Formats: sequence, C-alpha cells, structure tokens
Amino acid sequence: MIVKEAILVKIERIRIEPSICEADKLKRPLDSNFRSFVVYSYRIAYQICQAQSEIRILRIRHTSREPLGY
Repeated sequence: MIVKEAILVKIERIRIEPSICEADKLKRPLDSNFRSFVVYSYRIAYQICQAQSEIRILRIRHTSREPLGY
C-alpha cells in the first residue's frame, strides 16, 4: 500500500504541475512531452498532451527490468 500511495501522490502532483519531472531519457528521439520519474524502484513514464489538456501514464515498470524503447 505504501508504494501505491506514493505513486498516486506523485501522479497527483504532475496533474497540477506536469513539467516538474525530467524529460524521459529512454525516449528516442528525445521529446520534452515525454517525462518520467522513479518512486520506490518503479519508473513511471508519462506524456503531456497539450492539445487535449491531459496527461497519459504510459508505463509503470520496476527498475530491475530491462528498459524497453517506445
């Protein structure tokens, strides 16, 4: 429950301030609309969609796993 709550708190924070996290360095080519953060060894990648005024959570993945491109 602690991990889930921490992830949800961070997601709520990016809902208010979407650009707070760094650009996703695994996204090729680099695009500042794709961002990511890590909470308790879970890497969460999201996309900022300006046109629809929404944030899309793309992936929640444990950092011990091999990163996949997207």
